[in-house]
Amino acid sequence: MDPEEALSALKEAVEAKDAARVQSLLASLKLSSPEQAAQKAGDILKTVLQDNLPSIRSLHPEEYNKLKALIDCLLADCDHDDSTLANSALELFFDRKDFDHACHIKDTCKATANLEADRLRIALDELVQEYAPYTEPAKTIEILLPQCNSDAERSIALDELIEKYASDAESSKVLDKLIEKYGPDAEPGEHSLYDHGKAILKLANLQDAQSLEFAKNTLANGLEKCLQDAKWLLKLDEEKYEDIVNFFEEFFNHGIKDTKLAYSLMNLCFTRLNFDRAIDISKKFRVHLTDKDLVKALMKESRQCSYDVDKLLKLAAPEAAGKQIIKDTIKDILTKKHREIRFMEPYEISNFKDFIASYAWHLPGEVSDKLFLLNPLIAFCVRGNEIDMAKRLKMRFEGCYLEQQAYKEAEQNVTLSSLDETKKSKILDDLRDLTEHTKSKTD
Repeated sequence: MDPEEALSALKEAVEAKDAARVQSLLASLKLSSPEQAAQKAGDILKTVLQDNLPSIRSLHPEEYNKLKALIDCLLADCDHDDSTLANSALELFFDRKDFDHACHIKDTCKATANLEADRLRIALDELVQEYAPYTEPAKTIEILLPQCNSDAERSIALDELIEKYASDAESSKVLDKLIEKYGPDAEPGEHSLYDHGKAILKLANLQDAQSLEFAKNTLANGLEKCLQDAKWLLKLDEEKYEDIVNFFEEFFNHGIKDTKLAYSLMNLCFTRLNFDRAIDISKKFRVHLTDKDLVKALMKESRQCSYDVDKLLKLAAPEAAGKQIIKDTIKDILTKKHREIRFMEPYEISNFKDFIASYAWHLPGEVSDKLFLLNPLIAFCVRGNEIDMAKRLKMRFEGCYLEQQAYKEAEQNVTLSSLDETKKSKILDDLRDLTEHTKSKTD
């Protein structure tokens, strides 16, 4: 095909948005004049971008996909030394909110344009409203729908939500999209909060002060909304929880440096009981549980087990275990349990003993420095009629022992009990063995 025929056919192919045909014709032009082909591709692209920018947001998906393929084809054949056209293409994809494809253009065509200031703010706001499970009305739907036992109940619940948000145009618009995602006929979405957010942040210029402020506000607001409702966070679907955390962490990966926000992210994972992820974040961003939050966690009975105390102390500062406020807290917890032991099951006594022993293991110093906990813990086991448990504890921490007051109390209880004399003698011997103590060694 001669150049004149190719140019004539090229015009028709561009009008039809036939990317494959355009590519073929440009290849034909290159054979006779590479420079002319590159110039023509650039001229056509400039016109295509100008003509389609005003209507890009409303373009039907099928037509948009044809246009996108055409733009890609033209970008591949025009002069790459000038980033002007690539930046114009980016602007078009920004307006369409096709940030994934904008990233592709930026990576392959030397485009330099960024999402900045209000454009970044709008992109992040719309992303959160459309995809974040922690916003209203998404959070309401997340809580409400799992309680419904049938499609009929879900339909009624959704009707009530529609009525609730009808007066709020923005929420009503968001709700329509959420019904598609969460309603009775919902299908899994193709993209996630993290997927879209990663693309937006990759396009952002966080060296710009205003852009950085908008990004930090999005992160801070999201963390606050998640942390204000621990029950919702604990019930949240695992995939959605991971999506949220990955999204939040991506802000830090793109240059946000804020200790308070990093602490909130760690706290979010900690509240979710995802200790391993919380520990990873603690190490990565050098944040640790405050003494106040550590005390609060230790006071919760649900956290009083060896596994949790190990994880909690990994989240705390290295010196936290030895701080007086933490030692006093553990001692108070142990003292309280002494009063409750007669209501405890054997497995509960064992779990609690492991909790205190694990903390004592983390406590710096020799066993003699830990007797304020270990001796009362032996007495706790004895009071719970768990003599063997007390003996094992004494072997593990050589140097701890059953103190005289606790021994006398236990001796009196055994003597007055209805046990036969053989059993009494055996227990009394064990109790005497528990009172023996030598110089403690380093644990």
